[in-house]
Amino acid sequence: MKICLMKYSISIKIILLIILINISNSVFSQDTVRLYKDTIPKTLNEVLVTSVRADKKIPITQKTIGDTTIQDGYQGQEIPELLSTLPSMSSNSDGGHVQGYSYLSLRGVSQSRINMTLNGVPLNEPEDHGVYTSNFPSFINSIQSIQIQRGVGSSSNGTASFVGSINFQNKDGLKKGNELQIGFGSYNTIRFNFLNSTGLSKKKMAWFMNIGGISTDGFRYNSGSIGGSIFIGGGYYGQKRITKINLFSGISKNYMAWDGTPDSVLAIDYRTNQRGNDNPDLFTQSHLQLQNINIFSKKSKLTSTIFFNYLKGHYDVYNIKDVNLIGYYAKENQNSNWIGYISQYDYTIKNLRISIGISANSYVRNHKGIEFYNDTTSFNYKNSGNKNEISGFLKISFDADNITYYVDLQKRYVEFKYKGDVSLNTQSWSFLNPKFGFKVFINNKFNYYYAIGVSYREPTRSVMFNGGMYLTQFNSVKPEDVVDYELGLEYHDSRTKFQSNVFYMDFRNEIIPIGPLGSNSLPTMVNVDKSARYGLESDLEYKLTDEFTYSMNSTISNSTYGKNAKHQIFSPVIEINHSIGYVNNNFSFDLNQTYFSRSYMDLDNKYTTPGYSLLGFNIGYKFKECSITFQGNNLTNIKYYSNGYVSNGVKYLYANALYNYYLTIKKNF
Repeated sequence: MKICLMKYSISIKIILLIILINISNSVFSQDTVRLYKDTIPKTLNEVLVTSVRADKKIPITQKTIGDTTIQDGYQGQEIPELLSTLPSMSSNSDGGHVQGYSYLSLRGVSQSRINMTLNGVPLNEPEDHGVYTSNFPSFINSIQSIQIQRGVGSSSNGTASFVGSINFQNKDGLKKGNELQIGFGSYNTIRFNFLNSTGLSKKKMAWFMNIGGISTDGFRYNSGSIGGSIFIGGGYYGQKRITKINLFSGISKNYMAWDGTPDSVLAIDYRTNQRGNDNPDLFTQSHLQLQNINIFSKKSKLTSTIFFNYLKGHYDVYNIKDVNLIGYYAKENQNSNWIGYISQYDYTIKNLRISIGISANSYVRNHKGIEFYNDTTSFNYKNSGNKNEISGFLKISFDADNITYYVDLQKRYVEFKYKGDVSLNTQSWSFLNPKFGFKVFINNKFNYYYAIGVSYREPTRSVMFNGGMYLTQFNSVKPEDVVDYELGLEYHDSRTKFQSNVFYMDFRNEIIPIGPLGSNSLPTMVNVDKSARYGLESDLEYKLTDEFTYSMNSTISNSTYGKNAKHQIFSPVIEINHSIGYVNNNFSFDLNQTYFSRSYMDLDNKYTTPGYSLLGFNIGYKFKECSITFQGNNLTNIKYYSNGYVSNGVKYLYANALYNYYLTIKKNF
């Protein structure tokens, strides 16, 4: 078996190399096919929908937000913070405000179970399933639309969508123009961003470049960050062939704030961070995509993508809470390489749409560390993980009268090899992730849908080694799986957009935290035989007048585990976001409120964090080619906590920012 797995690993890398050579030849070959009469943007959008996203006919709980909505609400926030007001979404951050390390949760489930992609290319790191958005401070400025799928959803590539998926589509450069942004805000926050788009040339070429940076002190003491990034994308946009190259790269320095603070200490000084300013991290990360779309006819197309991801950096460790020693210091160095290939063929005949594809990738991450105590080396470690994956998928949708039927199958095989201080045989998993559903269109305003999906997920490296950096003890954790049931309805007319759904997610062997953090400040995790999450989600947008719009989304849910049906941690029963907005010519204003009910902090349900309500506003004005936007958050200046843990009977909490503001000035030319 071991020999077979070694051969499998080598085969993946050989296949990827061959594919890379073949795609490169295709990409740079001359295109002599005559163009269709359709417009290029229309063709591009059609390709996107059929290749990497669920269209509106598919019975999946979904929401798509466009460029205007993204940019109107963006003030330099990390992606989790930007999306936190969407249905069933919440976020928390180490530093307590909108920059630096931030984490997203969906339906009370952590970010590592959310499949994130850019143009269909996976962003979740294979080893820990994380997405490090802080490495790319200006990433959102390069994005023109985002689709969020809640529930198992439709995930073709990378780690299967476990509780949801988020797909980003970057700008294409087809619209000519330049934009300069300058931002200021609380805690000495300064940011800039410059975007250039060439527009479509006579040779059907278009490019864009986005460069930006940000610096902030952070809300909690010694939790600041500074970083910059660049995104270059574009290519050839023909009607028979679209060839795109996307490259983004960033560097970020963050001061550590990953330890919670005892509530007794917070009562004295709310901004306390137990770490000092002499232990930052420093990471660089680059991501390259080469995508070729062959449009054979209006009925069929082939999308092939090869990608490469590189990460290098280190972080310093100084953990008073765990070590309780002065003079202790530890440093972890990491670097990783990730290469992959995705190919998908789409075919449409009358009312039948078929998508079939394959993806394969190979990932290696190296870890090196050293510990000092009173200037004496006490421990050195070196280990590495190699993860290889191959998957195939088939999607079929069929329209029959007023009903659309949908079937989605993914077969996924994964192997993980570890070299380090413990002997660990190659770990391998094989998963089948099926989905089925239908959507009934009553009329052109109202429809309802039902879907059921199954998804499996393997444990991360940290879970297998008890949240530690040294990897000296193997934790035998089983893969987790979920059966997701979705029943929803949608209504829209000239003034109203409304969507509501109930969900029931039945987990088996869910991997959940059991208490204190490990040596890497990550929670120790175990399997539980039975757990469930269920609830009601609603999303409403109602146009009161031509100028006033009321928006509201809410979630009422419950999450349980074990025979006694105890509540899971940081899964509030009630989440509500609502706002009233005003737009008149060049002036805009909205007042918004967010409410979260109390959350349990421990699995024994003895400790809680109180519920909280936040009030904020946005005000903007546009004149000629300039605009100015001012955002105020936490207007009532309340103290609140969105994350924490319990260790030895002590509550450790992460304090969030009091009143804060951000100002953005934009100039288009």
